Amino acid sequence: MTGVRFRDDVGWEGRCNECCEWWPLDQEFWYPRQGVARCRGCLNLSQRRSERRARASEASALRAADRRRYLREWAREQRKRERLARTAA
Repeated sequence: MTGVRFRDDVGWEGRCNECCEWWPLDQEFWYPRQGVARCRGCLNLSQRRSERRARASEASALRAADRRRYLREWAREQRKRERLARTAA
């Protein structure tokens, strides 16, 4: 939070460092356990992005492992076919 101001109609407000908007100082807009540098909306957005990156990296690791397994099995079968072709000739 970069600043605090008082307005007669809303009361005390704080300015979010991320979105630069003024939000009332209450639990609905601020989550003190996560710090008061960013408003609750910006924190939620940050967490969603982080979770999305984690899911994406996990999925790509699984795809890479599947691809390596496939190539390993293919190479094994290819070597087997080549051995059979040499013995048959």
